Amino acid sequence: MSAKDDDSSWVNAIDGKTFVKKITITDLNARIILLCGDKLTLPLEQIESYCIKGSVYKSFRYI
Repeated sequence: MSAKDDDSSWVNAIDGKTFVKKITITDLNARIILLCGDKLTLPLEQIESYCIKGSVYKSFRYI
């Protein structure tokens, strides 16, 4: 799943909610490009929720 050039895309991780330019979800990580162009890789267990084109997806953390 990925989001590209969409103002409604964001990631809500342990550190807080961040609006992003692109999200790519892989098996273990989320690859994220921030609006400023910086790249970030987060383990899925650190992501509480994310939104792509208005669709919200919930936690990846295992309980």
